[in-house]
Amino acid sequence: MKDTDLFLTQAHNLGLNTDGLVGIRQIIQHAMEMGLAEADYSAIYSAINPD
Repeated sequence: MKDTDLFLTQAHNLGLNTDGLVGIRQIIQHAMEMGLAEADYSAIYSAINPD
């Protein structure tokens, strides 16, 4: 999450469109709320496909 927030801040400062990354950040936040904060990026898949 920290790295995503840093990237979003820098991209915003450069005037880049960050809409897609904002959506990914929401998925990462959801994964963290599911207790997957210590998992690798495969946790993103688990957050959007819990089955």
